[in-house]
Parts: sequence; structure tokens; C-alpha cells
Amino acid sequence: MILNQILSLSKNVTFQHTVNNGIRGSLLMRYTSIINEGSKKNIYTLKSETKNKPKLKASIPLTISTRNTGFFNKLRAQDLWKSMTSVSVTGRKRGRAKGKLASVKNLNKGQIIGVGEENVVFPGLNAPIFSGNALSRIEERPKDETRTKKLEEIRNSMGKYRRARLSPLERGWTSCNWAGRNVGPPISQNEGDSNDFSDFDTLILESKIVKIMTGNLGQKRRSSLFVVSGNKKGCAGFTLVKGNNVNNAIEKARKKVGQFLLYVDICEGDTVYHDFYCEFMYTKIFVKKKPEGYGLRCHRVIKEICKVLGIKNLNAKVEGSKNTQNITKAFFLGLLNQKTYQQMADEKQLYVAKLLPGMPPKIMAAPSNGHVRSSSDYGMGGKVEIERKKFVPFYERLPSWETHLKKVLKNRNHEKIERQLELEYGQVQSFLTEKYPECVPNYRPSSDE
Repeated sequence: MILNQILSLSKNVTFQHTVNNGIRGSLLMRYTSIINEGSKKNIYTLKSETKNKPKLKASIPLTISTRNTGFFNKLRAQDLWKSMTSVSVTGRKRGRAKGKLASVKNLNKGQIIGVGEENVVFPGLNAPIFSGNALSRIEERPKDETRTKKLEEIRNSMGKYRRARLSPLERGWTSCNWAGRNVGPPISQNEGDSNDFSDFDTLILESKIVKIMTGNLGQKRRSSLFVVSGNKKGCAGFTLVKGNNVNNAIEKARKKVGQFLLYVDICEGDTVYHDFYCEFMYTKIFVKKKPEGYGLRCHRVIKEICKVLGIKNLNAKVEGSKNTQNITKAFFLGLLNQKTYQQMADEKQLYVAKLLPGMPPKIMAAPSNGHVRSSSDYGMGGKVEIERKKFVPFYERLPSWETHLKKVLKNRNHEKIERQLELEYGQVQSFLTEKYPECVPNYRPSSDE
């Protein structure tokens, strides 16, 4: 009876020849385990009879109802992780996000396609198809008992965040801020550009978070970087960029700073030509030229600018606002406005000489036209300027002034003499001090004397 129902079902359904053989054959073989041995002969006889029958048109579709949806395959992995790694807006306002939240883990890390709990070799998937000249076969190997343990160790290590260790010279001014760090040379935007920035260094002078209010996103955070770049040979530039995060802003800065380069003349390769004063907005800078070996004694922003320019000896005092951008702009304005030795010689029509202790003056530049200004060039049309008579204070005309002069007459050279004695003997003493030790100022005899 059961066999008749199976055969009637197979007649009413049309399959392709291969599908027909597979399904109907599987149905027949399934029910042979139920029917006794005496009926097996009839089943195989019927199977051979129905095997070579022609195709039939489908009258009733064969459908099997299955449920392949659920909570875990209905939502994306991103949504599932969000429920564990985030806090609602209301909860964030109430302070629920202050603690350390879970971090998203990549569960695919450590796993290889074709390798699972059952250690089976599949040629073409996790093993080569040919092993030498022979064709590889599917084979089962012993299970890897440590596989699950290794995966757990990899996943447990994902939640632990370790800050990358930097050497003290790479940490910048402070360890918690990008300011003072070197981020590499500028990036050329044009492919095949002849500009080579390999000898340039880009330093971050200012790093901060700025916020803007948008209509659809509300308050939006962005990273702002102010950088300076130079080749330590007088060529340098600075720029201000903003990005969605620090890494994005650094990349923008390296691409942009190469377009704003300036050239500054450096005196003797290590300092400025002369002392100068410069200002920008409310920032004032007083710069002094210093000899070799003095070093850089100035604000840290000016020190970083001098490093990328190649200036090694300098003294600078900043007054007023200590804004990083204002200091940078003021210092560059002062460097660009300084005059070289040749420009000073042409302007004054005089020789520019360098005075060194114990050596004759060294001429650094002479007027280009060869004419040196002399005393005859100082004439004022035959007129001579008369010096104004010095004003005498009123108390010098009083009788008491003469009395005062008589009192201080004996001490008139004491300060000068004390200075001279300190240079000669190292202290204020008389020429009789070696013979008479009491010949020193403020001498107090001991109790024995």
C-alpha cells in the first residue's frame, strides 16, 4: 500500500531525467528499510520499470516548507554588535557611557576558509589539486584539539587596547597630544611630479578638536591641525587643515603643505642676519642674532620652525598673545623682512664689517656701485647743528648741594676701586692683607685675639 502511494506520487510529478532518478530512487530506497525482505523484489522491479519512462508534465508543484529565518540571521552583524558596544542618547546623557564599553571583535580573525572543527582535506579548497603527478583525494585527518583554544585567545586579545609605544624623541611636546610630532615629508599630489620632498620634515605645531553645528547631524566634531614643513636649508612653509579625524587631517596636511613653501635667507647657515622685531595681531617677538654654539633659546613653536629651516643659534622673546598661529606668522614675517649684508651695504652705502674679539674687522659686504659714503656726504647745506645746552637741575643751584658734594667727596671713587680690586684679588682687600689679615672690610677679631 505504501509502495503504491509512492509510485502514484512520482507519476503525477514531472522531473528532469537526473532529478527524477535521484528523488524517486531515494524515496524507494528509504521505504525498503520498512518493508520486509519479501517485498523488496517487487520494489526493485518497479524501480527498473519506472526508470526509463518518458518525461511527464508537472501538474502539482512539489514544495517543502522550511523556516530559515531567525533573530541571528535576520539582523546584520553591525546591528548585533551595536546593541553591545553602544549606549542610547538618553543613556549617554545620564552618564551610562562613562565606563568602558565592549569593543567590536572580528570573529573571522584566525579562521581559514576550508578549515574547521572537522579536519578534512579538500583539494582545490584548502589543499592543492595535484600532489606531484597524482590527483589529490578528499581525506579526513585527526582533529586539532588546540584550534578552539587558539580562537578564544585571539578573540580575548581583541578587547585589550594597548597604546603604541613611542620613543621619547617621537612623543612630541606632550604624550597625550600630537603637537610636536614628526609625521614625515609632504606628499606630491601630481603623479610624475619632479618635486622631491624626501629631505623635508613635517612637524605638527597645533592639534585640537573643533565643533561645528549642522542642520541634519547636529554638533559635528572635526580635527584641526596646524603644521610646518621644511628641508633644513631655508625652504619652509606652513598650513592649516581640518579633517574628520586626526589621521585624515594628517594626510591632508602632508598633501597641502607642499604648495605653500617659502625661501628664507640664513646667515652663515645657522642664524639670522641681524636683530629684528616682528609682530602679528597681539603677538610681539624680539629676535636676537647669536654666535655659533649658543643654541636655540626661544618659544617651543619658534624652536620647531628654526629646526625645519636650519637655524641653529637664536634668541627670541615672545610678548603678548602666545597663540601658536600668530607666533608662526609673526616669525615668518620677520624672517622675510630681514636684510642681507649686501642689501644693508647698498642701502647705507657703507661697508658691512664683522667685529670679532682679538681679530681685525672682517668685511662682509661692500656697496654694489663702488661708492662709499664719506663725511662730506653728511653736509646740511653749509649749516652746523648746535648742541642744546644741558639742563641743570634746580637743586644744583642751592647752597646745600655744595655741602652734599663735600660729604661724598671721600667716597667718590669707592665703587670703581672695589670693582678693580675684585678683578685683581678676587675680593675687596688691601695690599697689606697678606701681612696683616685684618686689612679687609668688616673684619671682626676672634675671641683669642
